[in-house]
Amino acid sequence: PIEISINRSAFSPNGNSAIKTIDFGLEIPIKDGIESWKLEVLNKDSGVVREFTGEKLPPQTITWDGKDNDGIYLGEGKYTGRLSVSYVNGTIPTGVTPDFIIDITPPDGKVTNYIKVFSPNGDGNKDETIIEQVTTVEEEWRGYIYDETGNTVKSYIWKSQAPKKLTWDGKDNANKLLPDGNYDYQLKAIDLAGNTFESKLYRIKIDTENVPLMLTYGLKAFNSNKKSQDFTVIAKSDSEKNTSEWKLGIYNELGSQIYTSKGSGKLPKNLSWDGSNSDGKKVPDGSYSAKLDVVFENGTPSSAKTGLFVIDTVAPKIKIQAVSDVFSPNADSRIDSFEVLQSGSEELSWEEYIYDETGNVMFH
Repeated sequence: PIEISINRSAFSPNGNSAIKTIDFGLEIPIKDGIESWKLEVLNKDSGVVREFTGEKLPPQTITWDGKDNDGIYLGEGKYTGRLSVSYVNGTIPTGVTPDFIIDITPPDGKVTNYIKVFSPNGDGNKDETIIEQVTTVEEEWRGYIYDETGNTVKSYIWKSQAPKKLTWDGKDNANKLLPDGNYDYQLKAIDLAGNTFESKLYRIKIDTENVPLMLTYGLKAFNSNKKSQDFTVIAKSDSEKNTSEWKLGIYNELGSQIYTSKGSGKLPKNLSWDGSNSDGKKVPDGSYSAKLDVVFENGTPSSAKTGLFVIDTVAPKIKIQAVSDVFSPNADSRIDSFEVLQSGSEELSWEEYIYDETGNVMFH
């Protein structure tokens, strides 16, 4: 019997693969008496799409480039090779290859979502990044994580498909926690036909830094009908960090929260409060405090509080009455001084002035 073999089960003649041909190995034990030979490539319907012929002993190897008899590339699909040898005695033994495929479609995959910044510090907040991805079914998929110099620090190998959710805990292939910094994730695959796929790089940041906060107010007391209380936010960090959420809360003397302002992204350096509650109504006069709670993008929380400040919308009140409209400071012991009777509201301080007719201050 004669035998025909193939050197691979798939190739990609006009794809992005380096495997653009397939080799047929011809093994003919009886070499004497050969009159002619024929190698046919058959499609899945057993139709002949390419034919190689010759006389006498055929070559040991025939390479096929995936083209038909007219030199046109054939489409994707399943094919078979069939070798026939004609001897002078009239016998025509044949041999058939296993099925093989033409595949010019490269693998495909993409990352659909992932946590871009995480802090693997064991605090229960964003200790891992979760990478969500979808891929085609292939022989093998690989995932790589590179450091900022391009060195591979973590690698994965999966059969058939990459997992829909990949969890990375910030450790390298030696199970050691990597330092803070920027890393890149990439998906790669090579199918049986040699078609390749490489995803773009997806930037992931390890950031375990805790950021202390400071929150200060601008006015010890203010009239909420005329002014707002301004706050200054100071984040003690070497780099500017985005937040997952920040929340400014205003509390009364009993510790009840009466106002909240929220946001995310860049942490504001300045915040203000106009003295209204969460329903937009002005709060009563009294003492209040502010607290800022922040969860940074890496998952680490931080907070800061102010001391008490005062809302005071009532103007000072005073009653003044002169004992006499006229006095004569001539040391004759008769109305030598100007006396005033006065009473007023309790304030931080009071000041008194005496002016002349032109408005100049004579006494303070």
